[in-house]
Amino acid sequence: MSAPVVSAELERELRSIAVRYAGAADRRDAATFAELFTEDGAVLVRFAARPQPVEIRGRTAVSGIATSLRRYERTFHVLGQSSYTVEDGANSAAGETYCVAHHVLDGEDRVMYIRYLDTYRRTEAGWQIVQREANVDFQSVLPVLG
Repeated sequence: MSAPVVSAELERELRSIAVRYAGAADRRDAATFAELFTEDGAVLVRFAARPQPVEIRGRTAVSGIATSLRRYERTFHVLGQSSYTVEDGANSAAGETYCVAHHVLDGEDRVMYIRYLDTYRRTEAGWQIVQREANVDFQSVLPVLG
């Protein structure tokens, strides 16, 4: 049995969460990070080369991602394709979004190729992330010119 088809409107709503997350990362905006997640929301970061994920749990801890990105001179998150499914009578959803994330430090661009696997819940505040699994499939380091 296949998952229910996601309406264009719901797809836009869920995609906007990924867009806001990327913008919040690049602006180091902790308040936006916090509002994108449920109170018990979590981020799991999985690097292909490491066996154990890094887990950040709870809205306050997740909002700290913005602060941790300040170690970079700049970041630039570019979103690619995404797909979504709905579950539980359209009160929960799952999504996958591709991202190329640039992290500039000391004349190098540390590029991460990421697949975000998200679980969402419809709340009084609208759709929020319950869990974001950031799968860093591979990385590259490039010189920064200019």
